[in-house]
Amino acid sequence: MAAPEPLPILAGDDATARAVWIATTVTEIQAQFLDGVVFDFEAPLLPTDPANSKYVSLVAETRAALHARIPGSQVSVCLAWSPHGVDGRYYDNIGLIEAADLGYIMGYDTRSQIMAQCVASANAALPALAWGLCEYLTLGADPQKLVLGVPWYGYDYRCIPQGEQGEDGSGRGERGREGGAEGGGQGGGEDGRVDPTTVTCAMELVPFRGVGCSDAAGRQVPYSTIQARLTAGETSTGRRWDGYMQTPFYNYVDPGDGSVHQVHYDDSESLRVKYDLARQLGLRGVGPYTFDDVWEEGEGGREGEGADAMWAVLRMYVEGDTATGEVEIGRKWEKEVDEVGTR
Repeated sequence: MAAPEPLPILAGDDATARAVWIATTVTEIQAQFLDGVVFDFEAPLLPTDPANSKYVSLVAETRAALHARIPGSQVSVCLAWSPHGVDGRYYDNIGLIEAADLGYIMGYDTRSQIMAQCVASANAALPALAWGLCEYLTLGADPQKLVLGVPWYGYDYRCIPQGEQGEDGSGRGERGREGGAEGGGQGGGEDGRVDPTTVTCAMELVPFRGVGCSDAAGRQVPYSTIQARLTAGETSTGRRWDGYMQTPFYNYVDPGDGSVHQVHYDDSESLRVKYDLARQLGLRGVGPYTFDDVWEEGEGGREGEGADAMWAVLRMYVEGDTATGEVEIGRKWEKEVDEVGTR
């Protein structure tokens, strides 16, 4: 189960309140006949915030209490794809990994804060994940306590002309990550339209935690929906492949308003490479987020197109089959992988 929001506990110094929180959480786990709990706290914290050490203590104390009540149970903690302050989360990541049974590295939403050109791109770019994982290992994380989280979903971005992003980079107002952006005219050419086959998709400037461009300009879409559009031939490009990011994408035209959209996602081919990266680094495992994204949306849904391939590649990883061999992740990160492997 997911742990209740711990922020009130982390903000204070009441040891009794923390003990009550832990006891309540453990009791709830037992009442539901579960075998563990996951901490998924993602609020921003400065490196000097006392809440950092309190968070580590809370995880460690919860683990001790849960193991005492339910032998063989598991406490895991979700961590960003990089240990270096992603989205303002300057946590004691190594301390959290040591305090828990497992650290789940969320290898997705790598575009939550975009510091470069505000254009659509991969949700889980291989170069970013390789760098982030190597940084965790370089800082001393035990690879056998790490699980690489991978996305079974993607992002649907509406393309706009770059001139409509705002010359001052101010965007069009702060928005929640879940909602996605609306509005924004189409253009880019002399006739004020975006080419339906464009490779570069400029996005609306939607800030997130102080950064002017983010993936909040798009909306999350499950793999089943993404693949269904592709299978039905409802795209303007067909499936494309970004050789550097090692991920697929495609464009389509919204039949309602004629707007051009670009969808970035992961499929069996891109996930196969990520699974091989996890094996190459000696990680404990991988964990798709989420399994039900291969099911068709709506009541009475069934597994959609491409689901068999998604399961097959995951099965290959679990059974130890090498899908692609050594992952080509660039000279710098390849060197770090080799160095980590000889430690």
